[in-house]
Amino acid sequence: MTLTATRQQRQPGIDVHLRPVRLADWPTIHEWARRPDVTQYQAWGPNRAVETREYVVAAIEAARHLPQARHVLSVVRSDRVVGMVELTVIDAEVGIAEIGYAVHPDVWGRGVGTAAARHAVRFALDELAMRVVRATCDATNVASVRVLEKLGMRLEQTIPHDVWLGRRWRDTHVFSLRAEDATTAAPARRRTSPELDA
Repeated sequence: MTLTATRQQRQPGIDVHLRPVRLADWPTIHEWARRPDVTQYQAWGPNRAVETREYVVAAIEAARHLPQARHVLSVVRSDRVVGMVELTVIDAEVGIAEIGYAVHPDVWGRGVGTAAARHAVRFALDELAMRVVRATCDATNVASVRVLEKLGMRLEQTIPHDVWLGRRWRDTHVFSLRAEDATTAAPARRRTSPELDA
């Protein structure tokens, strides 16, 4: 069994946890994966139903490959799947992983994206013993930039005209967090006012 198959990642102070994606999750995932407002910064989507289901099937299959390099996890809040986190081991020997995430618009601004991404970072550092965790985002995606900054990640570079989105080129920010800097990363906290979140 894989690590992600045997434990759930929970975030203190917010009712969000991660667990391995299940086939039964795909219709719920498709509720937001089909939406242009969710996928506007991505090279994928909006998805058709068959594409979302194929993504989930491929993610489950990837979890069977050992050593596991691709970890696709459902973000669960109050027993409902509200997003996805994907963690990919880029270089196991050097210890580099990359995270990506998306959450349903129904939970935007409630800290769910930040909590989910923080889980992924902790999983990469604590469970997989990675030395560096990276993340990328569209340079115009202010919400995602804020999430990564709240995790203590640093902007390493911006790659111009990196991804074609069908209507425009995306400039991509590349963020990273080193294991030795992770102790100074912003901790989980309760919020007294709503903030924009990914």
